[in-house]
Amino acid sequence: YELHPFDGGLVRATVSGKTLWALLEKSVDLVKGGTDGGFLQVGGLAFRADMARPAGQRVREVVLLREGKPCVPVRRNARSRYRIVLS
Repeated sequence: YELHPFDGGLVRATVSGKTLWALLEKSVDLVKGGTDGGFLQVGGLAFRADMARPAGQRVREVVLLREGKPCVPVRRNARSRYRIVLS
């Protein structure tokens, strides 16, 4: 309960780099639109966005973290695969 104090379970999924970038773009779009609570909480990765750019082009860089430091860039293509956990 301390790690996941919500109703429902956790779901593990494998997504493409293209999908992961799209999820982050959608999250950034929700912030730009002023929507409360829409921004994704992420862990194990870092990303950089430029809010001055048009929607769909704001996320500029995504990297996986190891011990809090950037280690692997997330490729924005349909072939690369990444495991995510959703609640």
